[in-house]
Amino acid sequence: MATGGVSSRKLPMPVLATGGHKALAESVADQWREYVTHVGGRVLRGSGPWVTEEKPRELTSMLRQFLR
Repeated sequence: MATGGVSSRKLPMPVLATGGHKALAESVADQWREYVTHVGGRVLRGSGPWVTEEKPRELTSMLRQFLR
């Protein structure tokens, strides 16, 4: 049952949570675990908060593996 507009059930689909090593790192995945049952956490070494700009090839590789 929803309370205050937020469901008490966790989302069942897999989620890839990425964080930059110099920014939020593992805490990105930790935050998602409150809402999702299957969280894959990845940290991009040498990256700060802008992982898409700082590590585009590495992020693309992670996404391709996750989406297979």
